[in-house]
Amino acid sequence: MTEAETIEYKNIYVLEDNDEHFAALRKLLNRTAYGDHPIQRFGTVESFLEHIRENLTPAIVLCDQNLPDSDAENTSHEVIRMIPDNFVVIAITSQNNEVNSSHLLQNGAQDYILKTEWTSNSIQRSISNAIDRMMLIEAARKANQELDSFTRMVSHDLKSPLAVILLDTDHVIRAIDDGNHQDAIEHIHSIRDEAKRSTQIIESMLAYARASWHVSDMTTVLPEDCASDAKKLALSQLQEKREVKVRISPIDPVIGSETAITQILQNLITNAIKYNGALRPSIHVYQDKEHKDDNQVAICVEDNGNGLPSDKHEEVFNIGTRFSQDASGSGLGLAICRRLARFMSGELSISESTDYGTTFCLLLPRAELPEV
Repeated sequence: MTEAETIEYKNIYVLEDNDEHFAALRKLLNRTAYGDHPIQRFGTVESFLEHIRENLTPAIVLCDQNLPDSDAENTSHEVIRMIPDNFVVIAITSQNNEVNSSHLLQNGAQDYILKTEWTSNSIQRSISNAIDRMMLIEAARKANQELDSFTRMVSHDLKSPLAVILLDTDHVIRAIDDGNHQDAIEHIHSIRDEAKRSTQIIESMLAYARASWHVSDMTTVLPEDCASDAKKLALSQLQEKREVKVRISPIDPVIGSETAITQILQNLITNAIKYNGALRPSIHVYQDKEHKDDNQVAICVEDNGNGLPSDKHEEVFNIGTRFSQDASGSGLGLAICRRLARFMSGELSISESTDYGTTFCLLLPRAELPEV
């Protein structure tokens, strides 16, 4: 399982100036699983790059190395340098030697095809391998971005309480030297609070890093049961003094982890109460029966709070983002929830938010109901 999104490659661009070679390649492509993809030919690098400037949809590029306006040794490198990172580039070459093959891959091509040996099978295999390699590269790129965000948040969030602890320690020493025990006690309480905050941050970071551990028990799950458990956990932890109503409607079975789904719903219900300015917070957990994908179940958590601006709908899932500047916590709750959802081949997002409330939507694979 992976949380990296799948890229769809619907177009094939062929850089080939030789009519016979292009005709042969097109004939072979038509016999592959990619035969129904639109194929567009370009005779020069410049004409291709001019087209790409206006067409940035991810595509498969089959690039001959001998083109009129490029150096044969660097054609792939020149093309790769000028196109989006999510394009798949496969070099086409007549030179069958190890040095040339290594050079093509070092220049950034995901794979290469030998004209002297091409068949429909070899072309299909090359394209499939190149796409798989690009998916791995994208996953690694996203993981690195995530790690960078995670590292920056660790540095920022842990520095703050530690700085307060150091400052309070100095105050304690000074107060004791002055014989002001009451002042020393107040600063000791502050040290304890900051230590608790540091512990909470560390625990949240570990929970984020270990998210995949909670999805090892994938099976058929009844989301209503998870929602009921999540409701009890949220209400018991919050100990809310306001009158809170959490209603749970019937939801179809899904494929997932009971532990992970309960954790996600608990977080959503907790946030729906905690950040709700209404006198009587009202939360509804239900299934969106109008969701268009029959292979998924859309589990909605709707509240009657103040809503979120549209420009915050994605930001709230980022590492370290908090609903409010005054809010406590690590800012990892929703990031963990989305990570869990994606490990279950699902997704978590905000489907709607107005001044009258916000609706989070958890998409999970539908479980097949047994035939009666």
